[in-house]
Amino acid sequence: AGRGPGGRELVAWSAVVLLAAAVAWMRITPDAGPTDPMVIRRNLDLPPDVRINDVLAGTTIAVSPRGDVVAFTSISVSGFQMFIRRMDELTARRIGDGTVAGRNLAFSPDGRWLAFTEGNELKRVAVDGGQVTTLGTTGGSVPYGLAWSEADTIYIGSFSGMWRVPANGGAAVEVASGDSAQSRLGRRWPLVLPGGRAVVFASGNSSSATPRLSVMSLNTERATEFGQPMAAPLGLMDDQLVYVSPGGGLMAVRFDTRRNEPIGDPVQLDEGVLVDATAGVKASLSPGGTLAYLRGRAQFQPVVVRPGNIMPSALLPEPGAYSTPRFSPDGRKVALSVTAAASQDIWIYDIDRNTSTRLTTEGANVRPEWTPDGRHVVFISQRNGKPGVWRQPVDGSGPAEKLFERDLEPFEALVSPDAKWLVIRTAPGATFSRDILAMPLSGDTTLVPLVTSPYTESLPRVSPDGKWLAYQSNETTRFEIYVRPFPGAGSRTQVSDLGGTEPIWGKDGRTLYYRGPAGEVVRVAVTTGSSFSIGPRDVALTGEYLTDSSHPSWDVASDGRYLMLRRAGAESQTIVVHNWGRELREKTAPRR
Repeated sequence: AGRGPGGRELVAWSAVVLLAAAVAWMRITPDAGPTDPMVIRRNLDLPPDVRINDVLAGTTIAVSPRGDVVAFTSISVSGFQMFIRRMDELTARRIGDGTVAGRNLAFSPDGRWLAFTEGNELKRVAVDGGQVTTLGTTGGSVPYGLAWSEADTIYIGSFSGMWRVPANGGAAVEVASGDSAQSRLGRRWPLVLPGGRAVVFASGNSSSATPRLSVMSLNTERATEFGQPMAAPLGLMDDQLVYVSPGGGLMAVRFDTRRNEPIGDPVQLDEGVLVDATAGVKASLSPGGTLAYLRGRAQFQPVVVRPGNIMPSALLPEPGAYSTPRFSPDGRKVALSVTAAASQDIWIYDIDRNTSTRLTTEGANVRPEWTPDGRHVVFISQRNGKPGVWRQPVDGSGPAEKLFERDLEPFEALVSPDAKWLVIRTAPGATFSRDILAMPLSGDTTLVPLVTSPYTESLPRVSPDGKWLAYQSNETTRFEIYVRPFPGAGSRTQVSDLGGTEPIWGKDGRTLYYRGPAGEVVRVAVTTGSSFSIGPRDVALTGEYLTDSSHPSWDVASDGRYLMLRRAGAESQTIVVHNWGRELREKTAPRR
């Protein structure tokens, strides 16, 4: 039987209702049609024995504006190196001659150039290859983050304010200093918003409260701090400001670009983004929606391994953001740097009493070293935006005392066994590269160059008899361990043969230890005195322990106990997400 007019009208009206419902659904849901490509998530393949640096402060990964290139700084036995990886190629290409070790990576808006910092120098290199060019200094303070604007200006964040340098080179000009009226020094990790009228940055420093989302108008140079805790901003997509929280959460909040302020509550999109000790995030977002980040936790557990026993025992019950542990001269205490959400301080752990005491309370404090008598700890401290070498009594009987603060930046420092010299390794800068110097602790305090060259010389260690200096250098394109006279001049002796980092003298002076290519502890018998010679090498310890070619991450006591840092959880993964904008729209769409 055929349908009557009523049935045909019902079918027609049903079609209209379905079409209206479809239109309404399209209006209230994110665009996920054929014009919105599928989200593709993958691990980034890296060269053998190379991983993206997750211990170097600052941003060590960057995505080009088109999302077709990833730049990163690596860590390996060869030291810190920079690579370019094109997404349509299978292998990464090393930048420069293998000695370039930049951080704070940032692409130019056209994607043809990569800017970065080495020490307090601002540099750039062509993505297609070529020589590294120095553009100038970063404004006289330690840089924390770069942003390359469409106006060809590079903005530099720091604890003491924000600076700008022309992309073709020139003098650094201060854009705005830290807001002392609010007692919040620091304008770190800048992000220039589209249109170039404002900069989003993280306010605060490591000795104040949690860093927070802040915005500065480039016209008025006035900044406003908002309530959202923020380690660093990543980018603005559609109307969403994407950033990483201090705890590693990938976040988004609606942002009004006319009023330069966030709107409403933030939404957590993901978790596990790696945040380093300076609240620098290992993540980057291109304007086109390619996201790259390191996923993991930068947490370690101090452990002790006794001679003849390969099983480590925990020194502290819980893992944390610990670094550079050091036995006291009698082996009964440990000094180590501890990073919290809003602080970097030196703590003292008493092994016999099983107690932890906070030593420092002011500034950002890292890389502790004991004085020979065990009464003081020497460390690098950044106070009022300027790094220096400080000394403080372990028993809390007095305040910290400044030993060294000059134009060059000290990266690590220690006192010689006779307590007459302060040995300093500098960060690269306009005057010095990574060099090793010494300063008398009394009388004439003129700096004495010990090891200076265009290469990286670092991790100085003075022998117990005070006559020899062990250090690492990458002059052969990979780090090896060398020994030379101290403090005078003389020939050097190469100790390692297949690569080596993190030298440590045995307390008896008859053994020199270092970390091998796979992180193993290598032990070398040595003879010191009027001359230096080496004997056979052997592997003393293996295991999954942290290695750090910027400063020793381990130690050995006089009784042969090894103090190591064991990673807590899996190694960090490098994730690249293409067409991530679709996922962002889906997760931030209004719920109805």
